Amino acid sequence: MIKKITLNYIFIIILSIIIIILPYLDTNMKFNFHLMGTNNMISQLLFSNLILFVLLEDIRIGLLLLLLFITILTLSKKNINEGFETYYKKNNIL
Repeated sequence: MIKKITLNYIFIIILSIIIIILPYLDTNMKFNFHLMGTNNMISQLLFSNLILFVLLEDIRIGLLLLLLFITILTLSKKNINEGFETYYKKNNIL
């Protein structure tokens, strides 16, 4: 019982930290999160199923996952640059 409670608190702390630092990450990391969450319909479906099952198990962790998913979906697409574009701009190839 105690291990389950402490494990839940650890998940809550980790998800809270990810949600807090997500807007302050560099553009490559934002692109990776955005690609992971919105790449295609299958990844969105899997992520929403994960949120649903976690909501059924623990409401706090499920709500944090839902907030993380919404945060990933609402990242500004203007600020997200793909990794190869910055590489070519840095090396003056474009």
